[in-house]
Amino acid sequence: MAFLGVLMLDTRFPRPLGDIGNQLEMDLRQAQQDVVDGALALTSAHPDVTTLVLECTNMPPYADAVVTATGKRVEHIVSLIEHQWRTLA
Repeated sequence: MAFLGVLMLDTRFPRPLGDIGNQLEMDLRQAQQDVVDGALALTSAHPDVTTLVLECTNMPPYADAVVTATGKRVEHIVSLIEHQWRTLA
């Protein structure tokens, strides 16, 4: 049986300058580390998760890092659009 884990941004906390959001600048290394840390926390708490979904449109650039860190399948809006596009070809 496959289990799905959804990795979401927690927008209830104050966002420091440069965090994911409507900032002029963003520390991309820190953003990647935050996404990877979230994925590792999720898969550690729920080891039965087989696929992760990155729900935020800022997260797809970090999908490969999440795959490398967790060994799990990762989907996101870009991969879903690409999949749909291929079905039309």
